[in-house]
Amino acid sequence: MTDFPDNNRAATPKHREINMSSRSQHARFGRRHALAIACALALGPSIATASVLFTGSVGTNPGGLPIGPGDTDLGTATVYIGGSGHSSLLVDGGSQFTSGTLSFGTSLTSTASGLFDGAGTIVNLTAGFNRFEVGNWGPASVTVSGGATLNGRASAATCAAIFCGTFIGNAAGSDGRFTVTGAGSNASFLSGFIVGGAAVFGPPTDAFTFGTPGGVTRGAVGVFDGGSLTTDTVQLGAGPGGSQPLGTERTFASAVIDGPGSTWLVTGGTGYVAAAGFSMATHKNATATTVISGGGKLRLEGPSSQTSFINLGTGGRADMTVTGAGSVIEFAPDVSGVINVGRSAGAVATMSVLAGGLVQGLFYSAIGRDGGTGTLTVDGAGSIYRLNSFTTLAANTGPTVAVLDISRNGAIGTASVRNGGRIELLADTSRNNGPNLNIGRDAGSVGTLSITGADSTVLLRAQSVVPGGGPTEARNPFARVGRLGTGTLNVTAGGKLLLEGNAVSTVADSRGTSLYVGGAGDTNSGGVGVALVSGAGSQIVVSGVDPFIGVGVGAGATGQLTVADQGLVSATNINVGRNGGVGVVNMNNGRIELSGQQTGNVLAGAFLSVGIGGGSGIVNMSNGSVLRIDNAGGTSPAGFQLGGSGSFPTGNGIMTMSGGSRIEINGPTNLGVVQVGRDGVGILQMSASHIDVGATGFLQIGRFAGASGTMRMTDASTLAAQFVGVGRYRNADLTHSDGGVGLLNVSSGSSVTATDIVIGSKGVLSGDGTIIGNVTNYGVISPGNSPGTLTILGDYTGLAGSKLVLEIESDGAGGFNTDKLIFGSSSLVDLSGLDIEFQFLGATDPAAFLATGDFDVDNFLGRDNGAGGTLPLPDNAYAAVAFSGVTDAGPIPGFNITPNGTVTAVPEPQTYVMFGLGLAVLAWAARRRNR
Repeated sequence: MTDFPDNNRAATPKHREINMSSRSQHARFGRRHALAIACALALGPSIATASVLFTGSVGTNPGGLPIGPGDTDLGTATVYIGGSGHSSLLVDGGSQFTSGTLSFGTSLTSTASGLFDGAGTIVNLTAGFNRFEVGNWGPASVTVSGGATLNGRASAATCAAIFCGTFIGNAAGSDGRFTVTGAGSNASFLSGFIVGGAAVFGPPTDAFTFGTPGGVTRGAVGVFDGGSLTTDTVQLGAGPGGSQPLGTERTFASAVIDGPGSTWLVTGGTGYVAAAGFSMATHKNATATTVISGGGKLRLEGPSSQTSFINLGTGGRADMTVTGAGSVIEFAPDVSGVINVGRSAGAVATMSVLAGGLVQGLFYSAIGRDGGTGTLTVDGAGSIYRLNSFTTLAANTGPTVAVLDISRNGAIGTASVRNGGRIELLADTSRNNGPNLNIGRDAGSVGTLSITGADSTVLLRAQSVVPGGGPTEARNPFARVGRLGTGTLNVTAGGKLLLEGNAVSTVADSRGTSLYVGGAGDTNSGGVGVALVSGAGSQIVVSGVDPFIGVGVGAGATGQLTVADQGLVSATNINVGRNGGVGVVNMNNGRIELSGQQTGNVLAGAFLSVGIGGGSGIVNMSNGSVLRIDNAGGTSPAGFQLGGSGSFPTGNGIMTMSGGSRIEINGPTNLGVVQVGRDGVGILQMSASHIDVGATGFLQIGRFAGASGTMRMTDASTLAAQFVGVGRYRNADLTHSDGGVGLLNVSSGSSVTATDIVIGSKGVLSGDGTIIGNVTNYGVISPGNSPGTLTILGDYTGLAGSKLVLEIESDGAGGFNTDKLIFGSSSLVDLSGLDIEFQFLGATDPAAFLATGDFDVDNFLGRDNGAGGTLPLPDNAYAAVAFSGVTDAGPIPGFNITPNGTVTAVPEPQTYVMFGLGLAVLAWAARRRNR
């Protein structure tokens, strides 16, 4: 991400020697804002008449200049109010007052106040240095009310290259309060507007003393009831400065903008300060708060060549709140608006948007940056934090649309959207990126986003700007949870994360819409991402053009996505564990819906890919979870694959299903597909679950040479497809070819229903379940689970090289358990290319089993008689079958039954001789049936 500049220029005030009699250093004096205004309003009985009046200790520089009682013009002179006792200045009733500087509260032993009141009342400030000081090493308050104007922008050219600053609470130990209240009342200033400074100057470095070493400064600004305040830039809460601070000085600064029409406008660009900036708590010893309420507004409209910014916490503690309908922070269009919450190391900051408050006009925001700690809370219906602008090339290294980083550069960032609140990242223009959300952006960063409550929403949306797409089309949104750092996303209790990519994507100009949980892409070393979607109505929906979700993508990346308690995740494609990454998807009564067809540079249909590109992925489905994959109207396959994909070969993919979980695939004709071990390693475990690949869909286990696939079905699990290949795959022309190593185990009441089930040369079909369909065997069928009965309700063909493994095991009580392969009553059975191998398990004695008289091939193979029993196969079914026997110690020498009944002699030990003689009887019985 491009580094966005702060343009935060903090000024250290210089203090001039003043002609005042009392400037002793004593304990700080403070009083509440309301009491200060009351003193100002108690100046005299002539409030209603036009007047310029002062009381107490008031001085000028040059000295002796007259003030009032009527209009007063002192040019660029300085006026000091507050040398001893209580001093005040009143300008009201439409009077005019002009001076260079007004300085209130110049002594710790006195108080000072000012009141500028009434329509037509104007106070002009013209100096080329500090123009306005309230609490200038003493307590003071000033109020602008009743439609009066305080014009600190007079003679603006004077400040083009000079810091004409304003200080509300200046030196350490000061207490300054400034208020603008009432419709039409307004104040405006140039250069820096500093609330809460902590300067300390003194010998021997300086020829004067200013500020209390170790002192506490308080500064407060209020804009109320339709009043307005205009400044170039703002700093609330500075740290120790000057030549003689102890470093323990502290500042407390606050600002309130309250009431309909109440506005603080930050302009920048009129002179010494170029950027429009609002900075809070710029030192570790600073604490600052800002509240915008009751319809108040903070607006930044700096020059387009600069970044207009709000920095909350560049060292200290900062809290900003926007609360109530109509209350707003806004950036003017085209000003490259930025908000940083917890901007730098040591800073702790919060931004709260509550009860219908609004923040808008941003292009960038960081919640926790450069080692800081930041918290964003958006709470309540109508509360919105909106990034809907863009940066200019002049203000940044490249034109960029909305970006939100929750934790950047080693920071801690937390964002919460609650009770119907919204965060929006919107773009309707073409820039270098689409709307972009990062949670845990950089290495060492820790970020968390929580979206909770019905209608609580985080929305990323891009609009198309070029019909039909093209190189100048807009970019679609993308989000990263654990991009390079650690990111956590929680979507609960009806909350929603929505990515809507409406920009047109073509093969030549691809425009994907994507969410990554763990990782930043295939070419970067990824971070750790964890995402949870839980509760009815809770959703992560990636929609529009080429929607994609990656979980654990890129070397070193780790991602985990949990979908629980009726939560929903939706996209077109999901990759779990890609290009060296590790990904896990846990579904517990959750739902994932994948649909559609990509139109960009990868023309893929809806697909879940687990463990691809050398990555490792796991998907766990439990408690009635549902995975639905639909591309019925598309042209590309739809389905899921474990262990490798066409674009990202090899990998390790595992899926477990239990508790009534279901996978439903609705692909184009002959293009619904499941691959367990495409060209890598795939494992699929099903317990009391169901997979439906569709009437023309197919499932392949161990598809290509070098692949390894294992699928185990237990507890009445079911699979429905048109074609099932075990170590065998179907070609585009619907023929099939030999593949890799595959195992399909169907057990404990489970069943597979397909038109064709084909076992490849390195494939194995086993278990004690039911196969419904025609079986072609190039490999191995091994009924049972040591041992058991496998049922095939369909035709069977055993081709050359195929094998049937039948197990025999002692039950430890003198009896034996044996495998059985049962065919349907009407099945056509062709054993002509089959080898039958009898396996004696463990310590089972072949001779002891022979002695039972149960060694009859009809006890191992037969047809279902429809009444719970079996019928033997036709007499000539075994004519071309080769028989053999093995124990755990190896093959039984000489074990063979030939079609004509010849028995090969069996060498020692004697038990094998007896076993061979017994087989002669078995062969004779078969031969007798042929007569």
